[in-house]
Amino acid sequence: AIYRIHLDNSAGYGLANAVIEHKSVHPFYYKATFAPNVDDQVSLNGIGLKADNTYFVTRSGNSTSPVFGPDDAVVRFGSDDAFISTVNVNTSLGILGDYFEKPYGITTKCQPPQSPFVSTEEDFVFTSMASATEIKVQYINVVVTDGGVDYFVEELPIGDTSKADGFLYSAGRFAAPTDVAYSGDGTNYIWVVDREKDSLYQFTSAGLEGVRAPAGSSSTKNIKVSFGGSGVGLMQFNEPTAVAYYNQLLYVADAGNGRVLRFKLTTDFD
Repeated sequence: AIYRIHLDNSAGYGLANAVIEHKSVHPFYYKATFAPNVDDQVSLNGIGLKADNTYFVTRSGNSTSPVFGPDDAVVRFGSDDAFISTVNVNTSLGILGDYFEKPYGITTKCQPPQSPFVSTEEDFVFTSMASATEIKVQYINVVVTDGGVDYFVEELPIGDTSKADGFLYSAGRFAAPTDVAYSGDGTNYIWVVDREKDSLYQFTSAGLEGVRAPAGSSSTKNIKVSFGGSGVGLMQFNEPTAVAYYNQLLYVADAGNGRVLRFKLTTDFD
């Protein structure tokens, strides 16, 4: 299910005063009947909010029914929580309604602190938990025209080691990427957590791993800042499941260790 939670009421603001305003239960947001051993195999995994309060949801399951799209899909919802459609992706093979394979994490460019304004771009980044998929994190470019909305896979570069040592689109780069985050402060970084590799990765929006070299540096190559490994240390994880960013602070839900870790981003490499 998807829950819309309202944090503010007459008693005050915060989790202690939170109330559920709306609940969307699969599959009743788009049909009235329930198919045993089919619909109960579906999970709704991640939410990516857009500037107009419409949002994307990653959905995974076993059915490939073409009526309302396959279970494995990115689903569009309106600001009123009404089902709109599943996302079809434009590829060299045509428009595919079954492009997504076990999509899980998702993020848009509509992220805090959004200075000086909220991004109205509808692009999103999603992760895949499909074991056979080699590129498990992808950037989807969304083009809105008078004729409708088109979705394209953004082709990000790989292999130029004069720019970076790692790349978002390298085959086999991730094992089980559970979540992805995007910075809303103009730095345009992408973070991914992988629960099998127990690691946190940072990329530029161009898919280059690491952070840009400081101004005045003799090198133009990105500085790798990804880290992790299994353990309980302050830079180790045990099945990290979620990542979020706000105001130069990165938050990682380290599920296996039962904690949330905060990391301060800095360009002071000395």
